[in-house]
Amino acid sequence: MRVSHDLRVLQRVGIHRLLHLRVIAVECSLSTSGLFRELAVTYTVIELANLWASFCRSVFLSTALRAKDSTGARVMLRPGPQPRTLDDALTIAIRRLRPDLDDRAAPWEPRHEPDWVNPHNLRHALVAIGASNLARVSSGLRVCGHSPQDVQLFRNFFAHRGKRSAGRVRPVLAGYLIPPTTRPAVAVLRPATHLGAARPQPLLLDWIDDIRNAVGLMI
Repeated sequence: MRVSHDLRVLQRVGIHRLLHLRVIAVECSLSTSGLFRELAVTYTVIELANLWASFCRSVFLSTALRAKDSTGARVMLRPGPQPRTLDDALTIAIRRLRPDLDDRAAPWEPRHEPDWVNPHNLRHALVAIGASNLARVSSGLRVCGHSPQDVQLFRNFFAHRGKRSAGRVRPVLAGYLIPPTTRPAVAVLRPATHLGAARPQPLLLDWIDDIRNAVGLMI
C-alpha cells in the first residue's frame, strides 16, 4: 500500500482489499475441496497479514508527511523540525522503537523498520511525531485486539511450514478453544469459542472483520 496525501484513500483501498479477502474466506468455508481450502486459506492469511502491516506503515508515513484526515484538514504534528521525506519519518520511528539501531542512519532497509503488525508500534510512532490524529488511530487499534498478531503467527506458518512456526500457532488455537492438533488450514475455518459460546462464523472471518473494523475507525 502506498503512502498517500489523504488518509481516506488508504482507508478506501484497505477496506476494498479486505472485502476481497473476505469473499475468498467465505468460499473457503463453503468449499468441499481440501486442496482449494489449503491454497485459498494460505493465500488469504498471508495477504491479510501483509495488508495490515502495509496499512499501518502507510498510515504512519502519510501522517508524518501531514496527509489529510477524515475531515479534509491536514494532520498536525508537534512544533519543531518536522519530517520532510520518508526516510526522515522512518528515522523518527526507528529511533523510538529500535534502540538497537541507534548507531545507524538512513537510508533504511525494510529489516530495519519496526514491526508494523503490532498495533502498539504504530501508536508509539505517532506519539513520537506528536500526531494530532493519535487519539482516533488509537481508538481504532483497540478494536482489533490481538487479531493482527495472531494472523502474523499463522502467516509465518503458512509461509514457512516449519516445526518452529507450527509450534507457535498451537497455543493461539488453544486460546480460541480450537483443538491445537487441528491442521492450521482447517482450524482457521472453525469458529472460536468466547465466554463459553461458539462464534457464529469461522475464526478467519473474525480476524478479517476485526481488522476491517479497525481500518474503518482509525481514519
